Amino acid sequence: MEHPVTSKMATGLGLRGLKLSKDSSRSQAIITAIIMASENTSKLPGDVFRQLFENAADPIFILDTEGNFIEVNRAACDHTGYSREELLRMRPEHIDDAATREKIPERMAQIKAERLIAFEGVHVHRDGTPIPVEMRIRWVECGEKSYFLNICRNIAERRQREREYQAVVETATDGFWAVRANDARILEANAAYCKMIGYTRSELLSMHISDLEACESPEETRSHILKVMETGRDFFETKHRHKGGRLIEIEVSVTYSRRRGGTLFAFVRDISARKRAQALLYDSEEKFRRMYDNAPLGIAMAGEDQKFFSANPAFCKLFGYTVGELLGLTILDLTHPDYLDQTRQNMRILLDGAISTYSVEKKYLKKGGEAFWGRAIATEVWGSEPGKRYVMGMLEDITGRVEGEERRLAEMRGQKDLLVSGSMRAAIRSWPTRLTPPPEKFMQSPRFTACRPMRSRKRSTSPPCCNRLSAPCIARSSCRTSCPARSR
Repeated sequence: MEHPVTSKMATGLGLRGLKLSKDSSRSQAIITAIIMASENTSKLPGDVFRQLFENAADPIFILDTEGNFIEVNRAACDHTGYSREELLRMRPEHIDDAATREKIPERMAQIKAERLIAFEGVHVHRDGTPIPVEMRIRWVECGEKSYFLNICRNIAERRQREREYQAVVETATDGFWAVRANDARILEANAAYCKMIGYTRSELLSMHISDLEACESPEETRSHILKVMETGRDFFETKHRHKGGRLIEIEVSVTYSRRRGGTLFAFVRDISARKRAQALLYDSEEKFRRMYDNAPLGIAMAGEDQKFFSANPAFCKLFGYTVGELLGLTILDLTHPDYLDQTRQNMRILLDGAISTYSVEKKYLKKGGEAFWGRAIATEVWGSEPGKRYVMGMLEDITGRVEGEERRLAEMRGQKDLLVSGSMRAAIRSWPTRLTPPPEKFMQSPRFTACRPMRSRKRSTSPPCCNRLSAPCIARSSCRTSCPARSR
């Protein structure tokens, strides 16, 4: 909607009947205020508005329909290096570079048709220095006369930042593209993205992002763009189609800017290799999980505090606990009291790094207090976080084997006892022969001499008791009195 300036409102610049739209920039609003304040009936003196015009930060040029400067502010003089009097004798051709100068007729016609245009060009300072500028030129009708209202902005610093940004983008290892928000047309793409997707830059600049998108339909892509425009940014994963037809897994970080009527700037990273590695890892983890869950051996994981944080069904079955119940217990809670000290020592050595694994056979306690024999293998496992360690244990119930060994040992001990008993009896039977003194020594014995008549071959004349004479009998002193031979 346009707001006409009444005939009472314009004298300072001779612009009666000026019309300006609501979307005028701040500088344009200043000019409007100046024109409106040129009437003496204004609440503010006319020289106040003149001061506002003169002190506007952006250069302001007012031209007639022939393209002559008819008014400029102080910023315009500083911008070009010319005085006000010099500029009022000049035309745009005198301060534009060659490329900008060539387009003046075309743009003047465009301004008259569209009423307002914005574009970038280059002004040339009095000393020859080129000055990149952004110009917004409006067609202003003032009664029977019309004018061009040109507000400029020096964009040299912005151009420098853009060049630096462009250098970063071009040398980036990640892909980059810029997309126009209203139609998803690709405006820019760096070499890394061209190499990634297989298209040349010129080919990409003739395409829309939906031509590459493999996961979303054009309608879904449009909805996604609207969402990014609302939130300002997004980070997501998708797939783009390579020129050769294969799909590329990518990670996209996109930011929305209102520049150029709305532009999406995105950095793109090829994550196909990472996705393949993740798929292999997932497959490996699934295999391990199935093996872990279906293993006949009990398997459990504990932290450095020896508290369980994972256990397979076989381990739970061995002890009679559920997984939830085991998670609150430690290795020592499942160990028989006779083996607590040994377990503490083994775990300390393992966690100190002196050994990386050990095996042990010992007694364990079930949930109900029942003891059983188990053979355990404990291994130190390093976690993904630096310095983080775990203990993985595998446990086998060997109660049957131990009891069988004990039975066999008992049988062997019984057999040994029988063998020892038989050997002792045989040895005892052979003791008299072995204990009888050698004949020569026995015959020299005084006891033998005393009893010599009783050893006669004429057994019929010997007393009955001497028929049983033996070394033990001779050794007895009572034989001296009881023996009939001695009594004679």
